[in-house]
Amino acid sequence: METRTPVGDPWKGHTGSVRSVAFSPDGQHVVSGSADDTVCLWDVESGTQIGDPWTGHEHYVWCVAYSPDGTRIASGSRDGTLRIWDAAKHEKIGAPLEHESTVFSVSFSPNGKQLALGSSNREIRLWDVETRQQIGKPFSGHKGFVSSVCFSPDGKLLVSGSIDSMVRIWDVETGGQVGEPLRGHNDWVQCVTFPPDGRKVASASEDGTIRIWEIEAYIKWSRL
Repeated sequence: METRTPVGDPWKGHTGSVRSVAFSPDGQHVVSGSADDTVCLWDVESGTQIGDPWTGHEHYVWCVAYSPDGTRIASGSRDGTLRIWDAAKHEKIGAPLEHESTVFSVSFSPNGKQLALGSSNREIRLWDVETRQQIGKPFSGHKGFVSSVCFSPDGKLLVSGSIDSMVRIWDVETGGQVGEPLRGHNDWVQCVTFPPDGRKVASASEDGTIRIWEIEAYIKWSRL
């Protein structure tokens, strides 16, 4: 980060484009999802792949995420499923969660008990990690597929970005939208995220811009 130069050689192993990457909480591993339908785990120090690719998805793996405690990995795919993996044993945990549409984005809640999914059916769904049951009704409001979701650091809010050019903020407990959509992008919002203090939102779009949003009023409103 200081010298702005690559560290070592590129990591090679996937046979299709790499759609998503995520660091483990301890920074020692990276998980990647690819258009070759696989998930791979990498050692950061050596830059080598750990074991064989994880198979099971039947189409592109669009998104991957580590649980906050680093014990589980979630992967979402164009095959309409979300899979949960044991990060240490390198094996699937239970049956896949059926979503019936492409899963573009997945985010663990800060306590690791919930998963939020953004999908091509324009909905956001919450799942209970332990019971593997959907929590409440889908969050609806976007007019295009939901390309990115992210929990706030305290787990009370969820931010989403969509091909409809909008950024929306949601109350996790009620599933209701907090305030009006954040408008400013004029093309597909590819990704959204909260900073560690949770007081702003960053969004990046196909329009070539990155925007930072002040959301203090939204946070206050959601906690009244």
